[in-house]
Amino acid sequence: MNHNGIFIPACIAIIAATADADAPPPRGITTTAKVVRVLDGDTLDVAVTTIVRVRIKDCWAPESRTKDLAEKVRGIAARDNLKSLLPVDSTVTIHIPTTGRLMDSLTFERVVADVWKDSNKVADLQIEAGHARPSK
Repeated sequence: MNHNGIFIPACIAIIAATADADAPPPRGITTTAKVVRVLDGDTLDVAVTTIVRVRIKDCWAPESRTKDLAEKVRGIAARDNLKSLLPVDSTVTIHIPTTGRLMDSLTFERVVADVWKDSNKVADLQIEAGHARPSK
């Protein structure tokens, strides 16, 4: 899939990490990735085997590209905070929950994924900093 130069690979290697070796891993795709660009307070581009646009799951930040000036100010602050949390070339772990249908894991041609920096869930960091909400 191609959108503004963003390619979503047909296959991504699955890395299973679980504390209980007898339990199956959660359904989905988990891998490490490099931060390429932060677009706003809840969206970033990461490089897996190519660049993938990621919508951070359970993280609803104000929009930075809007005509609503008050929301735009909050959206730019959210984006800047995410940039400070995830500088370009930093390594993150992403987990894309799946249902068996790829379309269920996409929104506006972005994959919906949990994102971690070290052992911190990025959505929680954005919410704790006051730059996002856990739901719309």
